[in-house]
Amino acid sequence: MLEIKNLSKTYNKGTDMEKQILNDFSLKIEEKTTLAIIGTNGCGKSTLMNLIGGNILADAGSISLDGKDLSNIKERKRSKYIARVYQDPSMGVCPSLTILENMALADNKNGVYNLSPLIKRDRINYYKDLLRPLDLNLENIMDRKVKELSGGQRQSLSLVMAAMKNPKVLLLDEHTAALDPKTSKLVMEKTKDLIREKSTTTIMITHKLADALNYADRVVMLKDGHIYLDKKTKDLNLDDLENLYKEKEIQ
Repeated sequence: MLEIKNLSKTYNKGTDMEKQILNDFSLKIEEKTTLAIIGTNGCGKSTLMNLIGGNILADAGSISLDGKDLSNIKERKRSKYIARVYQDPSMGVCPSLTILENMALADNKNGVYNLSPLIKRDRINYYKDLLRPLDLNLENIMDRKVKELSGGQRQSLSLVMAAMKNPKVLLLDEHTAALDPKTSKLVMEKTKDLIREKSTTTIMITHKLADALNYADRVVMLKDGHIYLDKKTKDLNLDDLENLYKEKEIQ
């Protein structure tokens, strides 16, 4: 279980630009479930994601995973337990490297780098086996540079790389927002398959209400850094969510 207790975060403390984003924020996320976080810009979604991932540290409160306190562990060490796929298709990969080199980097995540070769030839077939279920032919173009791939191919590769070391938590930070509708649906289906296969606890930020309902077990809506709605998706429908946005002018 991922447990967030009494989390607080204020930016630009002591200045005219001071802004409190989260205050005494608490949330529990059950193991092997997918949580969708929705809400408009400025409601606290990205700050919460950054706090969980360790990109920034909280002013107060705690974040624990299966009883282990992660609150003061920095991003690199926290990545042993928590993986992330970003909105920008290039952020989860090294565009100037090949698919094979990217897979090898992900394979060596949190490992020791030395003078030994990055790419171990006996791992190549394993990488191909991971890529093959995507049905994007990536396993047959391993020597192609990632910058030559489409956005959907890059995001799909990012997903496989993020899940390669079996993280306990997968963070999806609007990971289909930069894609066209057809590619977005494709990536979401690949995401669903991967989460199901790995049984990974997943937190997904999305502005697409239909995706929140179709791909998550539970939806949390934030407003001004507070939880405005917290329900299982089976108890919601698209009209419910759209009406809530309109009623409270969350959009």
